[in-house]
Amino acid sequence: MAEEVKESRLKKWGLPILACIILTGVVIWGIKTKEGKKEDEEAREEEQKKEEQAEKEKEEEEKKEEEKKEDGEVAGDDDSNIKEQDWFKKGEKIKFDGASWKKASRTEFLSDDEVERKGSYKGVPLFIKAGDMRPYGAIYIKIDEDEYQVYENNYSEGFGLINTEDIS
Repeated sequence: MAEEVKESRLKKWGLPILACIILTGVVIWGIKTKEGKKEDEEAREEEQKKEEQAEKEKEEEEKKEEEKKEDGEVAGDDDSNIKEQDWFKKGEKIKFDGASWKKASRTEFLSDDEVERKGSYKGVPLFIKAGDMRPYGAIYIKIDEDEYQVYENNYSEGFGLINTEDIS
């Protein structure tokens, strides 16, 4: 008799209990999925913000590089072992500040407080004499502790005109 009661209760309540368990599982799964979607959306939004920030930084860096190129500068500013640079050894002209600068046959010994940096060329810092105003009489590249290679532009002293024959 006890077994019959047990069996009848199982038949009577088994299916509804099973349905409740399944329904509870579905509801819990739905809640978890919804939370997961929120987390995924938040993660996607965060990733998108990071990508936008990285893109913005990249654009700013490219803009700075473009401005440097317009000024005759190149990123890097590496003045180490300048005497080994091919362009320096060959005596190539430097394009800087809208003028063409030719390597002079002389060097000058100047202290760091006698010069100020005004830009760079192919990653090498370019200096002028402190307080010098445009048009600069000469630019300098540091080649040793206090020794600077002089570069002069081709201007006529009588008129102060800059030779622009080979400015590109």
